[in-house]
Amino acid sequence: MGQEIRVIKMSEMLFTHLSIVPVRAEASDRSEMVTQLLFGETAELLERHKQWRKIKATYDGYEGWIDEKQCLPISLEQAALLQTAKLSFGLGPELSVYTKRKRFYGNLPIGSRFYALEEGEWFHPEEVLAVSGDIRPIQDLNVESLIQYAYAYLGTPYLWGGKSNFGIDCSGFTQSVFALHGIPIPRDAYQQAEVGEEVRLGEGQKGDLAFFKNEAGRVIHVGIFTDKNKIIHAHGMLRIDQLDEVGIYNADMGKHTHRWHSIKRIPTTFS
Repeated sequence: MGQEIRVIKMSEMLFTHLSIVPVRAEASDRSEMVTQLLFGETAELLERHKQWRKIKATYDGYEGWIDEKQCLPISLEQAALLQTAKLSFGLGPELSVYTKRKRFYGNLPIGSRFYALEEGEWFHPEEVLAVSGDIRPIQDLNVESLIQYAYAYLGTPYLWGGKSNFGIDCSGFTQSVFALHGIPIPRDAYQQAEVGEEVRLGEGQKGDLAFFKNEAGRVIHVGIFTDKNKIIHAHGMLRIDQLDEVGIYNADMGKHTHRWHSIKRIPTTFS
């Protein structure tokens, strides 16, 4: 018999104090990374198993396992305080935090979360002394800022389960870009395909989400229209490719890499 996994009866919350924390499918370093927590993200603790903690991400409800050494516990009162704090995002590339315990957290990714309790006062379990870098409050969604933030990830290498500018997958990219505007969408491509307003093929426009399928018809890929004939997406790296009636045409490879499934427009007003 395997070692018993203890289920937490009362909610306990965790705060991501490192730049990036891998979230794995199982309680093992060898297990697949299914997503990541970025600096400032919180999660609910669900189970314990040795040094592993099963968590549920506050932002999108994604579940998985993290190493106990890679998050800090916070009280339920502190977690409630974060719900009313003013949220800002770091836009890189030189984001860092220095805490009262004389710890330095640098190289923070785009999308790092900062919670302003008062003017110039940021929340952190260890008490922040200094924050540096480009930190901005959530910006109202408009198509130009959406594309501008999407371009910030150009050249990022593809990484299964990644959602930062150090390594990212297709749906981690789209979720992160919309998160910077305060618009929550699910984590995985097939889930994202289930939200928003249906747009007929051939009528996609800048800012729409474009979805692509495998031979079985299942959604396996997503990107963002940069105009009616181009897409920005994670394929090998975050890149811009041509769209046509078949799907995505990669000029570097000289072939189509993805075939159309659908187009969705996230329900918001672009201006």
